[in-house]
Amino acid sequence: MTLHKTAGMICASLVLLGASQAASSEVPQYADASPIDTGADTSSHTAFEGDGEEEFEGLIDELFLGETAYPEEQGSLEVTLSASFFDDEEAESTQMRAEFFYGVTDRFRVSAEVPYLFRDPKEADEDLANGFGDIEIGFLYNLAGAGEDDPAVVSAALEVGFPTGNEKDELGEGEVEWEPSMRVATDVGSGELFATVGGSITRDDSSFVFNIAFAVPVGPVIAVLELDGSEGDEDSTTFVPGVVWDFNEMEMGVGIPLSVSGDDPDWGVIYRVTREF
Repeated sequence: MTLHKTAGMICASLVLLGASQAASSEVPQYADASPIDTGADTSSHTAFEGDGEEEFEGLIDELFLGETAYPEEQGSLEVTLSASFFDDEEAESTQMRAEFFYGVTDRFRVSAEVPYLFRDPKEADEDLANGFGDIEIGFLYNLAGAGEDDPAVVSAALEVGFPTGNEKDELGEGEVEWEPSMRVATDVGSGELFATVGGSITRDDSSFVFNIAFAVPVGPVIAVLELDGSEGDEDSTTFVPGVVWDFNEMEMGVGIPLSVSGDDPDWGVIYRVTREF
């Protein structure tokens, strides 16, 4: 069995396990919640009550390639700015992204992602291309989690990519892309485990996608190990080790994506800054 198939099965099992545990919990709501035990200073990562009051937050706000299961507090805005560099056999590319997450309620979150891309082909007869990529709109609804008796946070999400990037210059997909997913987060010892399973669906193709990540405090930083992949139209598996610095309402992270299999770039660097308002 290939690595990406094994990892995908593990992610699916974790999501099903987290969902079943959350569903069997006696308090599947935001009430009398307490912080995740991270073993580190988590004064900015606490579990809160709902109904317009404070809500649950995890050890880290965002992953490098995947997404977490957490909603936003009602009326709050989170902004993530990232810059990444990727190198493969065909081209060197730089991506700059702005992501916005807004809490409509304590359980329902909307998001938008706006990328700007630079692609420098290695073939001498191809020119440098740059421009906006495909803009994504996302929706997340928290199904269960964050009560003191809840073992996991479980959310359903849908992201829709619109073909705003130039397909000819390989800055976009050239068609609408639907990405439904189920997401789970749970504490494991002093760390936190994240798992996502879902699909990527276009007019002509579809793929199974997965992401599994583990974050744990190590001294003054939070170490992150992330595995992201897909199976279907394009099979790929990417491993991302990284570190995150938490500064109360802001966090900074650096990750190194390494292609394990498939058509993903051979390696890259991702920088990101997340700020809550």
